[in-house]
Amino acid sequence: MTMAAPSISDFILLKPISRGAFGYVPEIYTKPSTSPRKVFLGAKKKDSSVLYAIKIMSKAAMRKKNMINQVTAERNALAVSKCPYIVHLYYSLQSESYVYLIMEYLIGGDLKTLIMAAGYLEEPHASIYMAEMVIAVKYLHERGIIHRDLKPDNILITAKGHLKLTDFGLSTLTWSRALRPSDVLYTPSTSRVPLAFYRTPGQVISLTTDLSFRAAPPRPRILGTPEYLAPEMLAFPECQWAGNSPAVDWWALGVILFEMLTGVPPFADDTPEAVFNNILNLDIPWPEEELDENGEAVCLISPAAKSLISSLLSRDPSQRLATAKSVDQHDFFAGVGPWTNLENVEMPFVPCPDDDTDTGYFELRNTAKSYNVTYSGCDL
Repeated sequence: MTMAAPSISDFILLKPISRGAFGYVPEIYTKPSTSPRKVFLGAKKKDSSVLYAIKIMSKAAMRKKNMINQVTAERNALAVSKCPYIVHLYYSLQSESYVYLIMEYLIGGDLKTLIMAAGYLEEPHASIYMAEMVIAVKYLHERGIIHRDLKPDNILITAKGHLKLTDFGLSTLTWSRALRPSDVLYTPSTSRVPLAFYRTPGQVISLTTDLSFRAAPPRPRILGTPEYLAPEMLAFPECQWAGNSPAVDWWALGVILFEMLTGVPPFADDTPEAVFNNILNLDIPWPEEELDENGEAVCLISPAAKSLISSLLSRDPSQRLATAKSVDQHDFFAGVGPWTNLENVEMPFVPCPDDDTDTGYFELRNTAKSYNVTYSGCDL
């Protein structure tokens, strides 16, 4: 058992996974006219059989952008999260110039890419995905964590086709104390403990060590992605409560559900200003009924789905929170089955990578990959 935290020199970077504003780029990956990359597929030098997603963030860039508090919040949120639908953080490391988050590698890409490839998702598919995200969001809120940047880009797909929430860079925590070992250790219970939730002493040390910066400027007001912002974040931008309420996450889930079922976010438009107007006016372009091959009127969104989306996209934050309390009882989830057994459900989409180091599902926005989605045994 490892008794000390490793250093970043114990890892090797295999290939880039994604780009980001604060990423570090090893010289071998630097190319003209490309954005800096911040997430890499990596492995330990002494054991290359276990793959990790390694997020590398420049301290200088974070200081320049006044984002020091955000990376600390992201590390802390991931460190205390032990949920099957939230990405697992193994180590939090740092050097004089960089912060490194060593996370599990999820080979299936992200939900945004899947929606783009499939066009839209059938309701049986979307309902399972939605159930898994509801569990993740409730888990976070119960622990005083508000994600604040829920969107399909930040929802990853596992090798078995399940979802995991990632990217807590805009999250807020209702507590601000330093992490303790008890925060990141799994509390035993009568149920079987997933092996992935056990942490070695070295992992505990790395996750509870303070991140050091030369300066800690005040946290700025940063919104998130326009299409997924709740109306109160736009109407009351100077009010801290507007962006720090759990209600903003439930709004975003309503947007995501609409996007899964139609292929586009409900408030999408040509400019951020137009998007904001659509949100404030609650201008939802519900799909019109169409005639099927039998001449019967059908709609892309069922009454149950429309009911749930409408409840989550309420202008009133308290109404969203009221919906959230009993959301698992909503008719939209009638066909999902026991939520306690979702991990064992056969998923409609399961990635088929070429090998364990395949990053192709992150590259389509990668047209080379085949996305086979199955409903009732039929490939769509």
